[in-house]
Amino acid sequence: MIAVDDSQAESLGRSITLPVMRATLTAGTRIKRGIMNRLEYEVKNLSSTWLDNIRLKVDVAGYSHTSEECSINGGETIVVPVIVGGYDDLEDLVDLATTLKYPRMPTRRSRSFAHLMLKWWTVPSFFRF
Repeated sequence: MIAVDDSQAESLGRSITLPVMRATLTAGTRIKRGIMNRLEYEVKNLSSTWLDNIRLKVDVAGYSHTSEECSINGGETIVVPVIVGGYDDLEDLVDLATTLKYPRMPTRRSRSFAHLMLKWWTVPSFFRF
């Protein structure tokens, strides 16, 4: 990774190692209007390292929802629930974006923490009302 400032000066190159994780929404999940919905994701830590303070963020048609923080051992799979509102103005078919957040990536230089956000799109056709 190389940082570039406004004058196009480049920093020294650095590498980071990202944790390997996967979040899979339970098959057949539906969001119902008028009630609070519990979406369940299977989160698998594919690395050998224990990870803490993991959160899932789910954006449904512009509405954002976040899970409670959780921890996961290396090689372990856990179920992480995310509560999602069944808003009256949701269309019959909506886009859903899932973000897996792991905020504790120590940096070599400052020993502070950088933020990591992994984002992918979940196929929206699973969300019919």
